[in-house]
Amino acid sequence: MGDSWKLYNKLNWIHMEYNKKKQMNISELLKQRGELEANMNVFSNIFEKDLTLIGFVPFNEFDLSFVYTPQINLNEDVIYTQYRIRLASLDLTLPVMKKIRVVANKDGEEFECQRKLITKYPIELFKDYYYNLERDLKEEVISKIIQKYVDRVLKSSFKYDMGIRNLYADEDGKLVYRANVNEIVFTRTHGDYTVISNEFSCLCAYTNSVTGKPAYALFDVEDLFKIDSDKNG
Repeated sequence: MGDSWKLYNKLNWIHMEYNKKKQMNISELLKQRGELEANMNVFSNIFEKDLTLIGFVPFNEFDLSFVYTPQINLNEDVIYTQYRIRLASLDLTLPVMKKIRVVANKDGEEFECQRKLITKYPIELFKDYYYNLERDLKEEVISKIIQKYVDRVLKSSFKYDMGIRNLYADEDGKLVYRANVNEIVFTRTHGDYTVISNEFSCLCAYTNSVTGKPAYALFDVEDLFKIDSDKNG
């Protein structure tokens, strides 16, 4: 019985390892499906814990704060809410998004610039534009006022573009962001808060084996694999 049980466990382990090698990582899965939602069971080859993917954390590759992918030390205390995660050691707060999809249209996709849209451009670039756009004035008056701020934003955006134009003024004189094909659109289950970026990490929850309390870690998209719960994966 003992030898048979050992053999069973060994074969089961080999079967699981074989299945793991067949799995696609989160980056490959997104490319195949075009969209993903959080709240899935995942595993990592670099961290032997049962993990649940609870959110996607986009970050801005043009922001000098992110010259590297943000990471959470596995022993680090973090403050997590449904919409944000706070990294005390980095004095940094990052959005947590629940759904992601890839812009598939070869001509891109357009988004009206407003406070609940976060793009690769720094938020500070749009502050004066948003303030004047939201003033309690007649539409024709606002159109005249925001023109100079539109020009200022378009001019300032050149230094962030890396040769690609993503901002323009529409026929009403308002700013529009044109997402390029293969850029990623991040949204939440409720509300219209949207982030557009090329870069993101995966926020996972697990149980701390010492304290028994929930803990969190950020993983690179290529280090994380979905655990299939059915034949369709």
